[in-house]
Amino acid sequence: MYLRNSCYCCPAKSGKSHSDITLADFLGIQSVFPHIDDNNGVSAVMINTTKGEEIFNSLSVEKYETTYDKARQIPMEQSVKEPKQRKKFWSHYESEGISCMDTICNKIQPSIIKQGIRKTKRIIQNILYWIDN
Repeated sequence: MYLRNSCYCCPAKSGKSHSDITLADFLGIQSVFPHIDDNNGVSAVMINTTKGEEIFNSLSVEKYETTYDKARQIPMEQSVKEPKQRKKFWSHYESEGISCMDTICNKIQPSIIKQGIRKTKRIIQNILYWIDN
């Protein structure tokens, strides 16, 4: 609901950002490095240039090397889909302001069942994506 408009048609997907380093949440790390999955979150760092490699090598953090294919996820290569109720959300916000944010979110919050179905679809999409690639 609250992402910038550019997130729905991101021009920097699939390595097109021209950045030295790309950061992402390492979702699914338990299947690549089960011994370091601590449920606190782990970042995937993609090094895109020599300068990025120099910067990364200068950091004193725990590092594990893997392939791009093992770290890759759908959000790294495809923009997020704009939620159907996003315009309604922002319309309420613009007319009512921040003070009624709880009311706004409760008006448009999907049911628990819909949230579960959506989450299950995302998990299946990621699994199918990994299988295909």
